Amino acid sequence: MQKFKINDLDIEINLSTIKKFLDKIEFPIAIFDFETFRNLLQKKTNNTYQNDFEKIFSIAILIITKKEDLAPDILQRKKLKLFVKTLIPNASILKNNNELIVFQAQFYKFLISKLLKYHIKSLVVLGARTEILLLKNYLAYHIDEAKNKNKITYFFHYHKIFDLYDIWNKDHILNLPLYKKGLHQDIGATKKTWMLIKNNDEYWKILKPQSIMTNNDIGRIIDQYFFDNLCLLPTFSNQVANHNQNDVLIGSAILSLLYELVARK
Repeated sequence: MQKFKINDLDIEINLSTIKKFLDKIEFPIAIFDFETFRNLLQKKTNNTYQNDFEKIFSIAILIITKKEDLAPDILQRKKLKLFVKTLIPNASILKNNNELIVFQAQFYKFLISKLLKYHIKSLVVLGARTEILLLKNYLAYHIDEAKNKNKITYFFHYHKIFDLYDIWNKDHILNLPLYKKGLHQDIGATKKTWMLIKNNDEYWKILKPQSIMTNNDIGRIIDQYFFDNLCLLPTFSNQVANHNQNDVLIGSAILSLLYELVARK
């Protein structure tokens, strides 16, 4: 582990591991994030969540053509070109997986269209393991455009998917000693992001919160919406879209900082 000081904060970094991670990423890249929520199969009779399934209802994508575009001043302009698709279905309870597939397909096709249009070579996610598994399954069994299937299958077959949190979350790769609570306890992505990125004036201009809602807020509201058949506030869709865009920008800032750290070597 090598020691640096960023924003007057001591940080320990395994530069070798981070460099190997970054060297595998090929540009252009798409940084994206999903939002998901649970849907009760049996309205008001099943609150065990054992038979629930997740549906994707919002996705945000940011295209970065070269790593130099991750600089704060350029990201400030890039954030105006974020792709977002948000859709919340009518208050109905999905009865089977076939209905789920139809709903998910809208979002997968939206993502796929961007991957192909911009000749994306790497997909960067933010701890979205469940969504990636759903996406791979969808691509394997439900894509209906043969001319695109081979391209997408090739893309995913060669593991061009990178989870930033695999690097960011792990203290043996990136550690803030001041906030270390115990020998075997990681600090966590939220605190690292806040201390290393949001305390930096350049990044704060990019990451000014566009929504005060958290993931838990969104999930709780959606679950209640389907459970009690409540109406959502008219602004809810916009708040979800803004939340998702902000998450993607945070991912971009994390990636930018990692490249900056490697360049300091």
